[in-house]
Amino acid sequence: MFHRRSAVAPALALGAALALAAPDPARAQTKPGTEPTFPEQAEAFVLDALKRALEFASSLGNVVPYEMPEQLPNGDIIIRRKPAAPPQGPLPELPPAGPPGTTQL
Repeated sequence: MFHRRSAVAPALALGAALALAAPDPARAQTKPGTEPTFPEQAEAFVLDALKRALEFASSLGNVVPYEMPEQLPNGDIIIRRKPAAPPQGPLPELPPAGPPGTTQL
């Protein structure tokens, strides 16, 4: 049975929780006039990357134009297009078929 939850939402929630729970790298306990240690630099880098990823993901909104797959009682699986999805563009044109029994490579 399929769930109607996105796999992205738990990952974003975990990332946000980690970003909020982690100490602020700007307040790291370093002596005045010294460079931050490698772990402090790594933590700041990861938190900054996580923050930018969360901002980017939130700006995208819901970009998947299809609903979650649904299994019908007869066993068929259907994937419905969302009502607010943008219209699908025209299909590409196929090259003309050759004579029967031939294969184009």
